[in-house]
Amino acid sequence: MSAMDELRRYVLRNVSLVMPGLFVNQAAITIGGALLARWVADPRTFGELSLALQFLSLAGLLIGIGLPSALVYDLATERRDAAIAYGVAQRGALLGALALVVCLWMVAPVLGRLYGAPDLPLAIDIGAVGLLASAPLNVTSGALTGMRRFGLQVGLMILATALTWGLRLVPLPFVHGSAAVAWALGGGSAGTIAGALVSLWWVRRLGLREAPRRRGADGAEAAIMLRYGVPIWLANVLKSFQGAYLTMVVGTLSVAAAGGMSNAVVLSGVITLVTWAFRAIAVPFIASGRERSARRQRGMLCFRLNHFALYPVTAAFVLYPGTLMTAVFGPAYAPAAAYLPLLALGVYVSGVARLGSDMLAADGYSRGSLAVMVLAAVTVGIGAPLAAHGGGVAESAVFLGGWVLSALHTLWLLRRRELGLQAWFVFLEPLLPTLAAIPFAVAAQRLGGAAGWAAGTAAVAVLAVLTWRLGLASGRRGQPEPAELAGASAGS
Repeated sequence: MSAMDELRRYVLRNVSLVMPGLFVNQAAITIGGALLARWVADPRTFGELSLALQFLSLAGLLIGIGLPSALVYDLATERRDAAIAYGVAQRGALLGALALVVCLWMVAPVLGRLYGAPDLPLAIDIGAVGLLASAPLNVTSGALTGMRRFGLQVGLMILATALTWGLRLVPLPFVHGSAAVAWALGGGSAGTIAGALVSLWWVRRLGLREAPRRRGADGAEAAIMLRYGVPIWLANVLKSFQGAYLTMVVGTLSVAAAGGMSNAVVLSGVITLVTWAFRAIAVPFIASGRERSARRQRGMLCFRLNHFALYPVTAAFVLYPGTLMTAVFGPAYAPAAAYLPLLALGVYVSGVARLGSDMLAADGYSRGSLAVMVLAAVTVGIGAPLAAHGGGVAESAVFLGGWVLSALHTLWLLRRRELGLQAWFVFLEPLLPTLAAIPFAVAAQRLGGAAGWAAGTAAVAVLAVLTWRLGLASGRRGQPEPAELAGASAGS
């Protein structure tokens, strides 16, 4: 087996572990949210609970301040002692979370008065305790990713989500009124704490323990890790706000349109899960290449395999927006299908920018990740309000345009750092199976009945056969194999 074949099998094996886990995790969150909405019958109580969860979710983006990302890079490249890096990350993340929780406790009464919700401060105070547990949970997740234990990392993520949502829901059938808010947040915090304890125990079983605190030295180590991790952390914060921001902008004109935009954003987010599965393994996999040419090869392989999966999913959203929107959310939201093709294309293009930013981070250039995300965030932040009278379609076009600019900037940065992508290998050849299947898919939609089923079956068969032949059975078409890979193992 050639070195390229070994790398390809390594990527596919780990992505096949990560992707189902991501879907299960997302399904658990969706089901938990649906049950929460059904069991908290009072609209005002549910509104207070939703506000508390929203504030805690936004605060959760600030947990870690980049230390988990730096830990992934340190463990993958072995550039410093693992126990020291792990200890510094745990202590730094916990200290930052403690400061964040204190700030939340201070601002909670102000939020309660602002929204006229007297029970909101107590709910935020109780829920903030769970943020303290999120810090070690995020760091252990980063440690497992850096150690390339992807299956275990996803398993613990699902366990933590199940514990958080399970214990959040347990009290609700037994308590009613305003007490439900505090009990739900308390149960969620207990679940997060339980998940953190399990993850800490498991990492210790794998032999990774915190090095003792060293006076003076920890600060210097933390500064080095933050120099790498903070740009990635800021980039993640910037990319996470855009869907909610679009919904808020559309909502300034019509609350009903905001609901449709929110549903379209959620639905198009399914595409993100495909790229996220590859991103989950990208940094440690690419960073472990000894030479830059090997890192470039590994990055292109991630791009290529991601596109074989991403193109047909994106095409389905572009071809069948009305069918998907009404099937998931009901016919009342059929008008929001107009947003879906542009949002889906924007999410696809954002995958180019995000996976490219992971290549830059794996090459040690974490500031490149931030530059990529700032460009998209600024474009959406300024452009969406200017297009606010477009009824949602113009705002979706701004979202797509922002990510196109960001992706072009990413490709330029990669080429500048001698990590340029080969267009045929990465973008064009993976598109062939989807292009071949699209005529059959369109025919299936128009014909209907038995003929439609036959055309749909033909589309799936053509897609599967060509994807296997081009993507899985022979991944070196048109791509020279560098000498550096000849003696390199996938996990080296």
